[in-house]
Amino acid sequence: MRAAVKILVVDDAPTVRYALAALLRTAGYEVIEAVDAAQAVHAAAAALPDLVVADLHLPGLRNRVRYAQLLNDGSEVKTFDFTQHHRYPSGGEDLLTLELPIQKPSVHTPVVELFLAD
Repeated sequence: MRAAVKILVVDDAPTVRYALAALLRTAGYEVIEAVDAAQAVHAAAAALPDLVVADLHLPGLRNRVRYAQLLNDGSEVKTFDFTQHHRYPSGGEDLLTLELPIQKPSVHTPVVELFLAD
């Protein structure tokens, strides 16, 4: 019997995280959940997931990403300081927001690879 594929779901919105995790579990995946970047980094190191699904506005990553790129072609994905233009409740100043390309990449599922600073 094959081991289940492990997916780490990272989202600070409990309803979104729960719904996605429940859907994936029903489909037979092993799901690990994390609320923010700090939990995600620890969970990824401990569980070594096959895939990470994360929110685009993820608390705790703003100053930790050294570089982001699309996995299919290596093109850079810029980060955006969302807090300069929008107000967030307490803690929002630590959000990482990715500026995705205007035109969808020519792959079925675009994947963004993040390179974290130490």
